[in-house]
Amino acid sequence: SVVVSDTAGVELIVTAGLPIYRDVTLRVSLTGADGAVAQSQQLVLPAADGTAPAQAKVRFSQLPDGAYTLTVSGDGFASYTQTLTLEGLLYSLQLSTGRLSADTYSDAAHPGLLLMGDVNSDGVVDQSDVDDMIDALESEEPDVSTYDLDGSGAVDLLDLQMLAEGFE
Repeated sequence: SVVVSDTAGVELIVTAGLPIYRDVTLRVSLTGADGAVAQSQQLVLPAADGTAPAQAKVRFSQLPDGAYTLTVSGDGFASYTQTLTLEGLLYSLQLSTGRLSADTYSDAAHPGLLLMGDVNSDGVVDQSDVDDMIDALESEEPDVSTYDLDGSGAVDLLDLQMLAEGFE
């Protein structure tokens, strides 16, 4: 086996800030400064069970020191990106699927946000997503697989509220 000196690692912990009643699969990748994907993994955030907020984590290891871009994406979520400079340590990052009620989100450090509500899958939560969600709510038979953000089995005002939380 090859021993890599001067290696670093990244641990990503994702917490459900809003209750989601279905498993959520997220794609997590680290891209090097050269644009090549260094490592990628899938993370499955389990469905809410009514007790503690759901949480899941992935770990990337044996990464050469350097600059990386972390990208997290998933159906119904705007893409999240963060630039990291790794220097021989294990770095721990936290993301939340919605604002955590205890956090004031001032200029101080806080968990990153995976914004929910990207119903048209263009990578951002914007007015076109709001318009599409309102059209779905007014529809006789909305596409539950696209517009049921909380996984309750129905497209309702709670889904619109979840989209509003992610709308900037």
